[in-house]
Amino acid sequence: MRGLGPVPVMLRSVSYSRELPAYCDCKSGLKRPALESHVHGVPKHSLSDLSAAQLAKIDRLTEGDKELYAATVDEFMLRLREVEAKTGKQILCPK
Repeated sequence: MRGLGPVPVMLRSVSYSRELPAYCDCKSGLKRPALESHVHGVPKHSLSDLSAAQLAKIDRLTEGDKELYAATVDEFMLRLREVEAKTGKQILCPK
């Protein structure tokens, strides 16, 4: 889930230890650790490198993926709000 930074890792942490690190709370003022990024040797690429036919084929192949992703985001947000309610911490910080 791009754009959430370490939030998914924080939720995993609370499922194991039943506690959130202090930096997970937006109100703590503590800096959150950065996540590592891996490119795995893949050269830079862009959707603009693909033809309209290729993009249409990708859309057809990933139709079910989009539905699954949307359901997963809904479930993730539900769990996030549950953890925030249980811990009293604001994990998802406004930008």
